[in-house]
Amino acid sequence: MSNTYSQVNQIHALSSSVNAAFGHTFPTFAALQAYVPAVINAVLAADQGTATGSNNYLGSIAAGTQWQNVWGPQVFSNNPNTDEVICDNTIGLFYNASQNLFVVAIAGTNANSMYDWGTEDFKTSTTEPWVNVSPGTKAPSNAVIATGTYVGLTNLLGIQDANGNNIITALNNAIAALGANAAAQTVAVCGHSLGGALTPPMALYLFENPSKWNANNLVTSVGAYPTAGPTPGDANFATYYQSVVADNATADPISFTYTYIYNTIDMVPQAWDLTTMINVPFLYD
Repeated sequence: MSNTYSQVNQIHALSSSVNAAFGHTFPTFAALQAYVPAVINAVLAADQGTATGSNNYLGSIAAGTQWQNVWGPQVFSNNPNTDEVICDNTIGLFYNASQNLFVVAIAGTNANSMYDWGTEDFKTSTTEPWVNVSPGTKAPSNAVIATGTYVGLTNLLGIQDANGNNIITALNNAIAALGANAAAQTVAVCGHSLGGALTPPMALYLFENPSKWNANNLVTSVGAYPTAGPTPGDANFATYYQSVVADNATADPISFTYTYIYNTIDMVPQAWDLTTMINVPFLYD
């Protein structure tokens, strides 16, 4: 057996790995940016092979099944010039050749990031129409996402590496490098908590705008794999999202899937729907 974990478990393990800066502060932004990929590369290195000491964190125990760090992970700090730099957002791109699978992994709320808490998590009283976010959308104008979600997604799409590549160009370059005759590929977007709120709109953005990143049209499936995330938008956005999932169960040319996991006694997934938020005071009775 080539992997000890299912594909979904591996996707969620990568989602966890990009939270490497959680709870830490750094003397410079450069130190932060160097730290996160170093930790994740160490995780990937320990996962490869069957040598004594390998932790098989991702379950890749056979030759040719290992995960590769394709890009980043890259970080964003709202205040990068202080002497105590905090990571506010992280996004990375990984690839597994044996599964023809790219994973876009998004970090969750950093416990010591007031920017995460105050802006991306809790700025929900104002909204942004999805039609202003995704050029290729067919959403109605009244389908909106929370301002905090909009800010977080804007940050993720805007993060660049030293060569000026963001997640869109990095994904396009990685797909193009496979060659026009490569097998059909899949892209999975994943994240936990705040990452669980940002995952659905990021996946939808990719699905609706394939011309920006799907080199040679190799990707035939995009999937969202959020865990424990609050809702990113209003009821109109949710209704539109459900229609996209329902209408694209098969590749035509790209399928779109949604796989959501949460703990029923976790208060975070109860937000921001009033019908579920009223349950929060009674979750631990």
